[in-house]
Amino acid sequence: MIQKDIWAEMSNKTSMEEINYLYNNPQCFHLKLKDIIEKLPNIKNGSKIIEVWSQFWVNSFVLNNDLSKTLLDLDINAIDKAKSTFLNMWKTADFVVADMFNMPFEDESFDIVFNAWVLEHFLSDDIKNALIEYKRILKNDWFIIIAIPNHYSFVYRLAYLLSNFLNKWEYPEEYKIYDLKKEIIASWLTLIERNVVCKKNIFDFWWRFQFIFKFLDRIFNFQWYLTVLIIKKD
Repeated sequence: MIQKDIWAEMSNKTSMEEINYLYNNPQCFHLKLKDIIEKLPNIKNGSKIIEVWSQFWVNSFVLNNDLSKTLLDLDINAIDKAKSTFLNMWKTADFVVADMFNMPFEDESFDIVFNAWVLEHFLSDDIKNALIEYKRILKNDWFIIIAIPNHYSFVYRLAYLLSNFLNKWEYPEEYKIYDLKKEIIASWLTLIERNVVCKKNIFDFWWRFQFIFKFLDRIFNFQWYLTVLIIKKD
C-alpha cells in the first residue's frame, strides 16, 4: 500500500471514541511538544500556528486555546473526525484538506509551522521539498518545529525492527533521522536546537519487560523517545 492509503485506512478504522480518549489522555510526548512550542520566542495570544498532516491532531488540541490554530491533512475523513471532536469539546481551529507539498496559503501566512510523526516517513528529497513549502508559508524570523521518533534510541529502534519483522507495524515505513541538518541547510533554513524528550515512552513498547529495560537503562542510559527540532526562517 502507498503511504496515503495506509493513513486513510487507519483513519477509517479509528473510532470517535478512540479519538476522544486520545484527546482526553495526552501522552508525555504531546505535553513536552506543547511546552516547547509555547515557550518559543515571541509567541503570544493570537499567534498563527499550523499543524501539517499529523492525523487527529492531539498536539494541536492540547496547545493553548488562545493560539490561532489551523489543521491540514490530505485525508478528508481524518479532518472530519478531528473537526467533529474539536467542536464537541468546545475547541476552535480552521480545518483544511490539502497536500502538504502544495498548500493553499499565501506566502508568510503563519508564525509557527509544525508537525509530529510525519517526516520520518519520507526520504531526503521529499523532506527538502516539504521544508521548502513550510518555509514559504512561514513568516520571517519565526519557527518550524519537527518532531520525529528517535531511532537513535536503542529501545525504540529494536521495538520498531521487531514489529516489522513480526508484521505488527501498522504505519508506513520509518527512516532513521538524527537532525535533518542536510535538508535544513538545502532549504536555506537554520537548525536552532535538537531536543530529545520523554524517556518513559520508549519503555511503553516493552510494557511486559519494562523492569528489565529500566534496569538496563541505568547501565546504558538509553536515548529518549521523541526528537524535536527547532528550525528558524531568517
